[in-house]
Amino acid sequence: MRDLVIVEATGKVRRMEALLREAGINADVIATAGHIADNPAKLSPIALTSDLRETDYRFRTDRRELLDKIRSSAARADRIFVATDDDQEGDVIAHDVARLLESRNDRLQRVRLRAITSQEIKQSFLEATRDGFAANACAGECRRIVDRAIGATFASVGAVHALPVGRVQSSALISIAESPPTVGSFGVELEGSDGGIYRCDLPVRSNEDFEFGGRLVDALAKGEVEFTGMQEVVVPVAQRWNYEDVVAEIALRMHLEIRQAADAFQTAYEEGYVSYPRVRSRSVSQDAVELAYRLAERNRCGFSPALLKARDDSGGEDGAHESPRPGLDDLLLGRPLSMMGRSEGVAVLIGRNLLESGQERTLRRVEVSALGRDVVLENEVSCARAPWRRSRSEPGYHPLPTDVALLAYLAEKGMGRPSTIVTHVDKLLSRGMIAREGYEMGLTPKGLACADRAKQIGFTAETSRRMELGFAAGESLPHVRAKAILTDHGLIGPVLRMASAKRHEDRHDAAPSSEHNF
Repeated sequence: MRDLVIVEATGKVRRMEALLREAGINADVIATAGHIADNPAKLSPIALTSDLRETDYRFRTDRRELLDKIRSSAARADRIFVATDDDQEGDVIAHDVARLLESRNDRLQRVRLRAITSQEIKQSFLEATRDGFAANACAGECRRIVDRAIGATFASVGAVHALPVGRVQSSALISIAESPPTVGSFGVELEGSDGGIYRCDLPVRSNEDFEFGGRLVDALAKGEVEFTGMQEVVVPVAQRWNYEDVVAEIALRMHLEIRQAADAFQTAYEEGYVSYPRVRSRSVSQDAVELAYRLAERNRCGFSPALLKARDDSGGEDGAHESPRPGLDDLLLGRPLSMMGRSEGVAVLIGRNLLESGQERTLRRVEVSALGRDVVLENEVSCARAPWRRSRSEPGYHPLPTDVALLAYLAEKGMGRPSTIVTHVDKLLSRGMIAREGYEMGLTPKGLACADRAKQIGFTAETSRRMELGFAAGESLPHVRAKAILTDHGLIGPVLRMASAKRHEDRHDAAPSSEHNF
């Protein structure tokens, strides 16, 4: 018996082949290297019918050799496992593979890998499913239709109010103009009468915030504050990281740009060092709790599993995932990052966070009123043991790199997805939309003009986030859901006029399903 396993990234192929052999699965592994089908690169014509069905979504001609290889390998395979990434983009690619191999759908099974390790592969292949390819791809296909409709309609040459950037970036620009991102923190210290050092980090979003930090330091030194309360609390050392948190920490700790950090995270996943990366969930699985136990024993750390949030299995893409965790349980977490390779360093950072999420510390909090604001300062009374140096607040101003600050901002606002958010940050910066002067981040004249045009069309700071919720809601077909979303946001009229004006008689009303279509 010879099987075929289809993955998404070429970097997974060799490791998958080796682990499949260990698991007793005799299989060839082929990577799609991303999407195998797409709409036309040009936005004109719109390539949508009046009911928003795609007319030119086709298998890519530049992938003809790869598609032939997949077909020929599938013809020889007893079973075909589609193991593209476990996210909406991966579901779209899996559906395209199913369409490509339409005549062999009886052999197709969907595999969802949480990590590229021997144990996960065995478990995931046991849980493979035979149906749901089209239904699972619905959210991603709906997003594709909406984004094309918006781009083709409002970015067209000659439009009264052309939209120079897409759905996510338009909302981001409006949001930044209305509510600027945090660009750094101002650390403040106070020596208490008990001899403890009380600290706080004030977020800095403006020159006024920075000036307040300096004035607060002076007020504390002169005793010109009012103490309004004190309490002692026991809290976790850290909260679990999600995708954006990990990328930001890699960038800061390893002195990388966020694109390099995201690539390092993906490579660590493909090499089996960490679990599936592109997740916004902060919950953990029972497997992660057991791994944390083993890591704690190996590194002689305290650990309390009750502090970890149990995974939410109630539904939804994020609910089906756990937050990133190490793929290895023998990591030495106290070693300096400079003494290890990048992938191992990523795993060590995530391993430290996993354990810190299950450790307690006791804080004594002092509440003060100063300069018209209420401020809370904290003194760490006790903390669970760890063999690595923990980060802590230091006095003075600490700026964030612009790309890290933007990444955190978009994630906080629910804009973009883990698979696209770094690209959105890159484009906002490379297109000259963002200005940073002093202790503030805002928009350049170009960015302000784009934000104004987006608002004239009907976009708000909430448009992107609300549309994301709509993509994943309901059970309707992608084009039906897309039309409802555009209607809800007051954008359907111009889109339908564009679709009617640009439709050609020789266009089909549906996406191709034949395996012979290119």
